[in-house]
Amino acid sequence: MFYICTVYAPFVDNSAATVLSRLDYHNAVLVGLPAATPARLQSVMHETARLVLDLKPRDHITPGLRGLHWLPIMQRIEYKLCLLVHKTLIGQAPDYITNLLTLVTNIPPRSSVWLEEVAVAAGAQ
Repeated sequence: MFYICTVYAPFVDNSAATVLSRLDYHNAVLVGLPAATPARLQSVMHETARLVLDLKPRDHITPGLRGLHWLPIMQRIEYKLCLLVHKTLIGQAPDYITNLLTLVTNIPPRSSVWLEEVAVAAGAQ
């Protein structure tokens, strides 16, 4: 059995990397969708971990995921978005992404907008 594991180990690791890269590919579009949508991707991740760790179907998967240092799907999506915003803020993101974001400091606070509306309304009277 050990011989079989050592012979196929590079193929299993390579296929696990392929599955994880496909799970991360465009997963940021899943933000805000119902929890059932990423749940299907999470089950794919669980099956990949079972393949890599050679776990039985009844074995608990959480310790295996922690051992592999794999984040759950929703946390992977959140990490990816945070990294994208960080790269945008420090100027390492492409221009088409930078143009989509607006800094909060460039948006006037609600109180100043409200005061301007009150001043305009008071001047009209």
